[in-house]
Amino acid sequence: GRIAAGFTIGSALGIVSGILMGSVRPVRLFLEPYLHFLRFLPALAWIPAVMLWLGTGEIAKIALLAYTTVFIVALNTMVGLTRVPRNQVRAARSFGASRRAIFFLVTILATVSYMLTGMRLAMGNCFMTVVAAELVASDSGLGYLIFSSRQWMQTELAFVGILVLGLLGLSSDWVFHTATRRALWRYDLAAAGRA
Repeated sequence: GRIAAGFTIGSALGIVSGILMGSVRPVRLFLEPYLHFLRFLPALAWIPAVMLWLGTGEIAKIALLAYTTVFIVALNTMVGLTRVPRNQVRAARSFGASRRAIFFLVTILATVSYMLTGMRLAMGNCFMTVVAAELVASDSGLGYLIFSSRQWMQTELAFVGILVLGLLGLSSDWVFHTATRRALWRYDLAAAGRA
C-alpha cells in the first residue's frame, strides 16, 4: 500500500513536471538544475528532515517513496517531449490540426513510451526505498521486518523479508508491464518502429 501510494503520487507529479519542462523552455531552464541536483540525493538522506517536517506517520513514508519516483519519471517524460519526431508535428499541421490538438494527440501520445519507461524504472527504486522509508518509526512492513530481525538475531526472518520484497517487486513489474503493453500496444509499436 505504501509503495502504491508513493509511486502513484510521484508518477503523477513527475509526468506533470516533465510535460512542463519538455514543452515550456523557460520552465525547463528554471527547473532542470534542481531536477539534476535532487535526483542524486537518495531518499535515505532525507529521513531526518522528513521526520521533522512530516512526523513519523504514513505521510512521511509515502513522501519518501514519492520523492524517489518523481525525478525519474519527470526526466524521462521531459526527454520524450524533446524527442517527438518533427515530421509527425508537420504532418498534423498540414491536415489542419490546432496547436492544442497537436500537443495532446501527437506530442503527448508520442511520449507515452518514455513515461512508462520512467515509471517502470521508478517502481524498482520504490521497492529499494521502502526499506529505508519503513525505518521512520515504523512497526510494520517488510523493511521493519528486515531491520528488526537483525536486533533479535533472527536471520531467517530477514531472508523471508528480502525474498518477499523481491517477489513483490517482480510480480508488480510483470503486472505493470503486461497491463501497459495490452492497454497501450499502439504506442509501444510506434516506439519500436522509431527505434
